Formats: sequence, C-alpha cells, structure tokens
Amino acid sequence: MTHKFLVIWEKIFATIVRMKICGQEFGEETIIRIREMLGEGLSRTRLSQEVCRLLDWKNRAGKLKEMSCRLALKVLHEKGEIVLPEARVISIGKKAPPKPRRSVQSLNSP
Repeated sequence: MTHKFLVIWEKIFATIVRMKICGQEFGEETIIRIREMLGEGLSRTRLSQEVCRLLDWKNRAGKLKEMSCRLALKVLHEKGEIVLPEARVISIGKKAPPKPRRSVQSLNSP
C-alpha cells in the first residue's frame, strides 16, 4: 500500500513547473498565484498588471513590462498551465452605433 502512495506522490510532484519566459522565471508558486488571480475574474490587461507587480517586473524606466507579461501569460496558456479569459474584441476606427433619437413633442400637444 505504501508503494502505491509513493508512486502517486512522485507523479504529482514530478509535474512541478519552472520555466523562463521573456526573461522572467515562472515557478510553481507564481503559477498558482496567477491561477488564483484568474479565479478573481480579472481581465487580461488587469491580470498582466497584477502579475508584473507580483514579480516586480519593470523596465529601466520603472514602468511595468505589461507586453512581455502578456506574451508570457499567452505562452503559459498555450502550454496548458493557465486558462486565460477570452480576449475582448475592440474594433478600432468604427463609429459607435447612433443613439436612438427621441421624438420631439410639441408643448401644446396632449
């Protein structure tokens, strides 16, 4: 019985993840925290900002490296480590649909 437990334990812990993406290391603890953030319903943009803060991932000017982080999150998604929310589609250059016009009534009409 003990033998089966050890085999299961080895299989579980053999899947510990540690990878370097865009120069940043993503270990098991980081990936677990990212999964928790995803459970909070964050958008991809907000998620990348929070992950940058978590990892203190900034450029030389001190700004968050959001684009590198988004790419890293996409790689983690493609490798099956996390499940990103659907990307929001934003159409650029299209006008918003016109607002419905209210009919103008005369002050004298009933």
